[in-house]
Amino acid sequence: MNPLAAYTGIAYDFGAYNCWHHVMRVRADNGMDTPPFDCTSPKLACATFEAAHGDSKGLQKISEPEPFCAVLVLRAGRWHSGVYLDGMVSHCDRNARQVRMDSLNSLQQVCERVEFWR
Repeated sequence: MNPLAAYTGIAYDFGAYNCWHHVMRVRADNGMDTPPFDCTSPKLACATFEAAHGDSKGLQKISEPEPFCAVLVLRAGRWHSGVYLDGMVSHCDRNARQVRMDSLNSLQQVCERVEFWR
């Protein structure tokens, strides 16, 4: 079983636990430092992720996913983040109000951009 499955079902509440909180938690649980970004509202998170392309706070954009890399996806003009492992991306789902996993392939089919950062 994919170790990211252990996070599935964690409650999503943008102010208390949002997509970047999730990325930081999963990566920290796996011994990786992740810089904080200001994601105090969905609108600010989108602007923050867009600005991070110019100042990634030490994260490096990579062309292929690596275990526990951060995944940024652009869908319907809004940025969102998750964590990659073994073909799956763990992320917060606004509609389900919890963390879920989707295959990277399925996200690539519905998102305008998918980027990987370590």
